[in-house]
Amino acid sequence: MRRVQRTSLFPLPSTSHQSARLTPTVAEIAYAHAAIQTREVHNSTFRYAKTLTLPFFGSGMVDLPPQGQKKKKNSRKMQMVFFVFYGRVVVEVAGNVFSIGKGGMWQVPRGWCLPPLRYCPVSF
Repeated sequence: MRRVQRTSLFPLPSTSHQSARLTPTVAEIAYAHAAIQTREVHNSTFRYAKTLTLPFFGSGMVDLPPQGQKKKKNSRKMQMVFFVFYGRVVVEVAGNVFSIGKGGMWQVPRGWCLPPLRYCPVSF
C-alpha cells in the first residue's frame, strides 16, 4: 500500500522538566484513494482494508456490496468509528437497529459487539 504522506511528528513538550529532548515519531498521516487496497475476507461478502492500528483505536474501510452482509464481531479493546461514503446500511449496536446513509457515521465503544451490517437498497 502506498501512503501519500510520511512525516515526523513531535509530541507536545512535557510540563515537567524531566524530559528536555523530544523524540520524533514517524507516522503516516494521509492516504490517497488509490493507496487503499481492500482484501477479500474469507467466507464473507465484504472486502476490508486496515489503514491504522493504535493500542485502542483503529481505522480502515469496509466495502459492502449490494445485498452484502458483515457478521457481528466483538470490538474487544478497540474503539471503532464508521462512516458511510455512499449507499445505505442497516446497523445494529447494542440492540439498537437503525439505517444510516451517505454522510452518516456511528461508533462502537470498546468491548461492545461490532454490529452486523447489511446493505440497504434505498434511494435517496
